[in-house]
Amino acid sequence: MNNLRKFSTEADYIAATLNYPAVSWVTSTDTVHFNKSASAAFSGLTVYYNITDISQPTELFNGGGGGSGSGSGSGSGSGGALPSAMIIDGTAVEVTNTYQFSTTGEHIVNYSFEDNAIPEEFLYGGSEHIFNDVVKIVIGDAITSIGREAFLECYGLTSATIGSGITIIEYSAFQNCKLLPSITIPDSVTSIGNQAFQNCSRLTSIDIPSGVTSIGDSAFNGCSGLTSIDIPSGVTSISNGTFYGCSSLTSIDIPSGVTSIGGSAFGDCSGLTSISIPNSVTSIGTQTFYGCNSLTSIVSNAATAPTISNYTFQKIATGGTLRVPSGSSGYDTWMQNANYYLGLYGWTKVEQ
Repeated sequence: MNNLRKFSTEADYIAATLNYPAVSWVTSTDTVHFNKSASAAFSGLTVYYNITDISQPTELFNGGGGGSGSGSGSGSGSGGALPSAMIIDGTAVEVTNTYQFSTTGEHIVNYSFEDNAIPEEFLYGGSEHIFNDVVKIVIGDAITSIGREAFLECYGLTSATIGSGITIIEYSAFQNCKLLPSITIPDSVTSIGNQAFQNCSRLTSIDIPSGVTSIGDSAFNGCSGLTSIDIPSGVTSISNGTFYGCSSLTSIDIPSGVTSIGGSAFGDCSGLTSISIPNSVTSIGTQTFYGCNSLTSIVSNAATAPTISNYTFQKIATGGTLRVPSGSSGYDTWMQNANYYLGLYGWTKVEQ
């Protein structure tokens, strides 16, 4: 376990013997440094807690589930995934499993991790009171990865800044952060994991960097406030349930490199009125457009119709128009009056 001590001068630091790794030294103004240079800046994770009730014992952090961010502590928390340093309201404190705030109001906690990785389930508290009091996080540029479920169910989170060092946003990293209105994903990110932003219902728009090549299953599932989203050209498949329940989406552009659209990818997108499918798409999954009861225009640009499932268009709007290339083949299957195909809903096919 790290015993973090506060030093007023560098001389005090040099004269002291600390357990490795520990905070290097803290100036009289409580600026934290992780080397001997006075110009060094804290670059880990900063969490703003707005504590409204201190009547119950609370864990300051969960300790993680033994994920990639093992930290340096050997405490008794699940997985022992403790940070290598922790600064509460400007003062270095001993890193332990728990910390009881003594007052209500805003508290700022800075964390540092030995391997620059935020551990799995780090601020996932479920029903724990303190995690619902997390209102803002700032991830420094030195952090390279966000563990699975790191901020899962931080229900009070209203602001999140991701540093430029992050390359992967892991599984369920921000799932159920229902008050988060916006988030900026840095250009360094190449992969967004399964359910990463699922049920972030306050998100209205999100810019996915051009370097992203992989978006996991249900990544934006239940983002009912999302009105627009751009899918990068490097993405080759739209996974199962990616935009399921994004009821405020009215249209979406699918890049030309996409070859498959997964099951339920646009299910229950009740505000979707039109969609254009590039000629690169060869397969569309089951219930992909399930419940899209406002979708009246589909443009499919492939000369040979992508394969579909019996339930691809289940509960789609009636009386819509399918536009396909002149001389194309295979779309008669789409137009059958059976198996929840478009013909069942009175659609017409137009070659153009």
